[in-house]
Amino acid sequence: MSSIPLKRSRKVTNRANKMLAALEAEYDREQNLHAEVPGPSRMVTQNSDPTSQGENQPQEMEDSSQLPEPIDTSDISFNFSGGGVQGDVVLVDNNFVDLDSSVETGDEDDYVGNCSSDSDVEDMVGECTAAHNCTNHRNISDCLRDWAVVHNQPRSSINEILAIFRKWTALPLPKDSRTLLKTSTTIGKEIRTLEGGEFWYKGIENKLNSYFQSTVPSTDQLTIMLSTDGLPLHRSATTQLWPILMKVEELPLAPIMMISMFCGPEKPTSLEVFLRPLVEEMKEIHQRGLRFGDKVVQLKIRAIIADSPARAFIKATTNYNGYHGCMRCTCVGEYYAHRMIFDTVGAPLRTDAGFRARECPGHHQLWNSPLEELPGFNMVENVPTSDRLHTCDLGVTRRHLLLLVENKYSNFPPLSFAAKKWISKFLTTVKLPSEINRKLRGLDVIRFWKGSEFRSYLHYASPVLMEEFLSDKAYSHFLLYFCALTIFSSSFHRSLWGRAAEFMDTFVQLYGEIYGRENLTSNVHNLQHIAQDVLQYGPLDEFSTYCFENHLQVIKRSVRSGFRCGIQAAARSEERSALGVASSRTNRRYPYLTTNGKGIFLASDFVLRPLPRDEWFLTKSNGVVKFLSIIQTNDNFTIIGKQYSHVLDLFSFLFSEDDPDSEFSSSDILIYKIPADVPTQNVEVDAADIRCKLVAVHPAPNPTTTVVFPLLHTLRED
Repeated sequence: MSSIPLKRSRKVTNRANKMLAALEAEYDREQNLHAEVPGPSRMVTQNSDPTSQGENQPQEMEDSSQLPEPIDTSDISFNFSGGGVQGDVVLVDNNFVDLDSSVETGDEDDYVGNCSSDSDVEDMVGECTAAHNCTNHRNISDCLRDWAVVHNQPRSSINEILAIFRKWTALPLPKDSRTLLKTSTTIGKEIRTLEGGEFWYKGIENKLNSYFQSTVPSTDQLTIMLSTDGLPLHRSATTQLWPILMKVEELPLAPIMMISMFCGPEKPTSLEVFLRPLVEEMKEIHQRGLRFGDKVVQLKIRAIIADSPARAFIKATTNYNGYHGCMRCTCVGEYYAHRMIFDTVGAPLRTDAGFRARECPGHHQLWNSPLEELPGFNMVENVPTSDRLHTCDLGVTRRHLLLLVENKYSNFPPLSFAAKKWISKFLTTVKLPSEINRKLRGLDVIRFWKGSEFRSYLHYASPVLMEEFLSDKAYSHFLLYFCALTIFSSSFHRSLWGRAAEFMDTFVQLYGEIYGRENLTSNVHNLQHIAQDVLQYGPLDEFSTYCFENHLQVIKRSVRSGFRCGIQAAARSEERSALGVASSRTNRRYPYLTTNGKGIFLASDFVLRPLPRDEWFLTKSNGVVKFLSIIQTNDNFTIIGKQYSHVLDLFSFLFSEDDPDSEFSSSDILIYKIPADVPTQNVEVDAADIRCKLVAVHPAPNPTTTVVFPLLHTLRED
């Protein structure tokens, strides 16, 4: 029986014909140029450099009828310019490549990070210019599959390039993209049709077995974090996905895995159907463990991370804007100024036993959550309310700045047009280091800022900016929030976590007095519970939804049409799983020099080099140094720099008027101000004596003064 031919649109066919015609024309020109040149047929050249670009262009054979023997492509570096999609580099370990390439250019205006997306809530598609690294692939098929999946190429484009390779080379490639990508043929059978939509459950064990197919875990217990949220797929339709995503704490290089997915016009109508397969699998794994070869590994759910609506949904509790909407304490909301406010600090905390006993009936729905059956799962503490993205960055920080610039605070004088213009100019001139992907933008697009932009604004610009526009009382109050979040964002400040908890309680207590009671929203109220979550889970970034939100956009981009969206999302998830496989290869050792030898990588996300945004660092003796050059002696690295003889505090405030010893200054969290006339001296600093990288900001009223903030993720404990 003859197979049914693959249907292709006229546009796709014409595009393929044009590409092939161009190749044939190029071939004819080469034939004419080399008609009298003797020698063997010209084959595809090889290059052992896995990062070269543009030097490895395939050349046509003089006689296409004489097909060559298949060639080894394991060392070939291909540069497929397919419009790389940011956010998919969890599948490729090349975090250092882009930073390194930016060193080579030496262009200060080239805002370079890695190819990962910093998109928090919507698409961000860009072009990755790094050459495709084939050193981790066995053959050309693996290379092409990696390229196609990472760059989210459509089937038509993959089929075209397969046709080109099959016509002009002897490479053993399949005809169809589904064969190349190893697309599962059972997805349609695995999806169940439910009331209100479709449901697909792959399972935790299947995903982990796929990841560890060629090796075994080095630990005896795996700890996972789960997350779920609604993902609208189209602007012109109501179709949405509700995936359950998994992150393995012991595997920081492993990609986010989608273990389950619901697709329908609204969120799942039945919590029982949505969560029951997960709960039953976890109960079974708890009894027998996970087997990888001859090794049995235990599995534990550390936490389920979600925003406020999703938390209420999976726990079967009242929503965040209900009278009993707080999930950590028993405070009762108040309906004030047409909204629900929470004007209570220090209310009795909820407990797991009280939750299961329904001690507060107004906090619960009429049905129970299947999560209550998870062994060893605390229904209160294991669903933290302190997700940094939604509570702080897109919550309190965004609302504070937005209402201030839109003159919505009745207790504050309105900002003039000139003041807003000055703020925008200041924000856009801040040079953030290369490790931060997004620049700060002006106030004209503040409603389009991402969560990471509000995070960068808070930690590296807000103290300088707010000092110019807030009264002394309001500025001191804002510093409580700034200092507390800075302390909670790094384990280096662990000794100050208790003080930060006091700061946050005081900030919440005085918030209504300064900004109006109508602004005491649930996000402001939840700030007082951050300390409890940080003590249990570590710094804020270790249990935030940033990585999960980024992966939601990967899922969204994989759905290309409104037809059978659930099957599309599930199939693309399985194709990504085939790439995200654990390997036993040795990780790169740090530190090492950049390609041009002028900078140094102290970690994959920590680079120093002689450019304005990457040249500041702090020594372990708290000396502020400006990077000049570096000397390598065997495996030792010595940095030459200019150290400032003395620095000043940017701010200081008295936390309690009754306690003269409660003064807190910026130097307590490694923030300093450097006047213009401070003398410097040349110093030599060993790479091991560096405490962190610094972000330098120049206040607009006095641009000769420099304020330096620690780049939080680079802080090193002694």
